[in-house]
Amino acid sequence: VDIIERVDCIMNGQMQFVSLAVDGSIEVNSKLSGTPDLRLTLKDPKLLQNAAFHQCVRTTPWERDGVLSFCPPDGMFTLASYLLMDTSLQMPFNF
Repeated sequence: VDIIERVDCIMNGQMQFVSLAVDGSIEVNSKLSGTPDLRLTLKDPKLLQNAAFHQCVRTTPWERDGVLSFCPPDGMFTLASYLLMDTSLQMPFNF
């Protein structure tokens, strides 16, 4: 599982965000045989409220519990893609 994010931001002179957008995706390279049932739990699932999910994701567990439950296809695929636009997000780095 790879989580890939691209950050676009504009900051003012006081190093505060004027605009902030995080464009991300959860990429999976599945080499599992059979039909495994996988679950991916996120620390803060509310951040992915407007995500687009791969067709293998079961929507009921996501809507009920905020857990990505899925049976992955073979090979590489995008499990989810998302766009976050929130100037109050805490970035994992300092300027």
